[in-house]
Amino acid sequence: MSERPGWPLAGAALVLAGLGATAVAWRRPDSTWVLTSLTDVILPVLNDPGIADKEVGGLLRGWIGLDKTREVSAINWKPLPRDHGRLAALEASYNYLRRFTPKVLTAVDFHGGPGAQDLMTALGMLKELNRTGGRKVPAAAPTSFVPARYADYLANARKAGDDTAFRYYWELCVVLGPRDGLRSEDVFVPGSRRYADPGTYLFTPEQWEGKRAEFCQLVRKPAAASEAIDQVKEELLQALKDLEETLANAAPNDVGAVRLDEEGRLVIPPLSAEDIPPRPRRCGRSWRGCCRSCRSPRS
Repeated sequence: MSERPGWPLAGAALVLAGLGATAVAWRRPDSTWVLTSLTDVILPVLNDPGIADKEVGGLLRGWIGLDKTREVSAINWKPLPRDHGRLAALEASYNYLRRFTPKVLTAVDFHGGPGAQDLMTALGMLKELNRTGGRKVPAAAPTSFVPARYADYLANARKAGDDTAFRYYWELCVVLGPRDGLRSEDVFVPGSRRYADPGTYLFTPEQWEGKRAEFCQLVRKPAAASEAIDQVKEELLQALKDLEETLANAAPNDVGAVRLDEEGRLVIPPLSAEDIPPRPRRCGRSWRGCCRSCRSPRS
């Protein structure tokens, strides 16, 4: 093969290596190898600035061949799920996880906040299934706690009438729920120091009553809830009024102001950069890292 003008030798070597891998991959039934090998061929060509844009298509079609590209296109490619197959990978380890997850759910007393009631209901159902040896998930089992990235697994299993697959995916989502809930503090464990009820971090009504006047004085807010709500409404109305005046005075083509564009959409430009005093520029350090004398207004 003759070297094309502007074609680096390193790029040619990468493509030749990719072609060799592709030739092997095309003889294998695994479509993942085919896709990976095609990437090894295509990316070096696309990333080489020495190849003109108009030459890329012809170069790839000439080297790979139309027969091979049509063969790859004929493969029944399945789109990746939303979670890129993570739950399916866990499902492959379902039997291993079942060795200890029932014991963990029995030993740890998970509790949920207002937004985790369906998850707590599902946990109770799963514990009962583990206790009785049941295999089929009840029809009334909640699924609203299942993250959107996993929802298709359950929907497809339910649509296909595959109760076994539905049990696997539903149980995995139930087991993953307390983990995510502990991180977001929607789920807590009574008696735990790290995963305690978030409500225990707040003042009790009795404690708050003795501190209300002092706190409201510091933040300049009314002590009565009704008065505080009225004050917030007034502040909101004033803020909306100021925004309307700003939008009325801003031209659609004024890129530095908050404005409405020609299609009526609100445009908020980025904040301007912080004005750095001249001394830190001279010392060559960042504003946060420069010495105190540099930041002094007298320097």
